[in-house]
Amino acid sequence: MDENKIFKKNMAALEQKYPELAIEIKNETIDTDRYKTTKSHNGEPNVMISRESDVLMLYDNDNPFNYCKAYFEELNIKYAPIVVFLGFGLGYHLYMFSKIYANGLGSKKILIFEEDISLFRLALEMVDMEEFIKHPDIYFFIGNEPEKSFFKIRREILAMDNHIYMRSFKIVPLPSHISLNPEYYTKVVNTVKNASCQMMITAGNDPMDSLLGMENILGNLENIVSNPGIN
Repeated sequence: MDENKIFKKNMAALEQKYPELAIEIKNETIDTDRYKTTKSHNGEPNVMISRESDVLMLYDNDNPFNYCKAYFEELNIKYAPIVVFLGFGLGYHLYMFSKIYANGLGSKKILIFEEDISLFRLALEMVDMEEFIKHPDIYFFIGNEPEKSFFKIRREILAMDNHIYMRSFKIVPLPSHISLNPEYYTKVVNTVKNASCQMMITAGNDPMDSLLGMENILGNLENIVSNPGIN
């Protein structure tokens, strides 16, 4: 499928589920000086992003899928009913997680936060994401300030029976994305933490133990920034 057909297919799905985001995407122009697309050795798309002092490659250029799989093996997640991805890129991490790990880890909801709307548009042009966009239990939060997601997380994602899984929130930080905008992703973790904390208090539960993992993630973001990925 050529890139134009992929983009149209993705946009049709986006317009159905995220109409406001679809309008933003249509109006977004990709900075071709900042973003350079390339093919990895196994033929899958990859992206190089220019920064002030260097160029960041989002994925290992040998095989992006193997790179993502190795990352999940390193995380060694045991149980993940509600998963929060800090970054999206071209969606390889989400693809590998949903196809290989999600069922075995008992995943019920997946939240995707991506700060870079230009990068998201580029992904829509390059990768077929219709399945994930349409999925009723996958939620995309793209470009906006993370705090704007607070009420949706409380109202829809943590509503009804889902609050019982809040003790096992799993944050999946994608190092390359954290290095590009650590402040944004710190806000994401704080927003998710605050939303889940309020829901647990409302449900009559003590939120402290379940939120310890998020505090650890916040503390580790500096280490992630210092080890950003592929240069």
